[in-house]
Amino acid sequence: MPKRVLLLSFVAVFLLIFSHQISSLQTFAQEAPLTAPITPPITPPITPPVTPPISFFNLVGKVSYKQLWKLLHNAKRVFPAEDVVVKVEGFFNKNVKFETTTDADGNYGLNVPPGLYKVKVSDEEDTFFVPPLRIVPIKNIQKHANFQGLLFP
Repeated sequence: MPKRVLLLSFVAVFLLIFSHQISSLQTFAQEAPLTAPITPPITPPITPPVTPPISFFNLVGKVSYKQLWKLLHNAKRVFPAEDVVVKVEGFFNKNVKFETTTDADGNYGLNVPPGLYKVKVSDEEDTFFVPPLRIVPIKNIQKHANFQGLLFP
């Protein structure tokens, strides 16, 4: 018998709560509309598409040398690499190539169209540069590709 009383009391509480929720939903539905007023969409004036002009983006960087041996007489350990050749080649299109040299401060700059490029540097002494190659994506911001040549004793 006590199990039946307990079961009936649970059913009664459930029905009471369920009916209260239904009545509150009906009251809410009467107070608030289900849809907003219908308004036509605002359409901007139709203008022909504008094709942006083809533009070039800068690829800039700095090339320096780093001496790896013990220095005497306060010599610089890192200094700019002058007249280093910077070669830029298209990653997917090997026919797209650009080349320049660094200035007295080791800086270089190229104007290249957007795309993915391989950038390499080399000098007359076949110095080992770190990294030996950079993959640079050129989009609509200026990209930097710096290199450092390691000078062994």
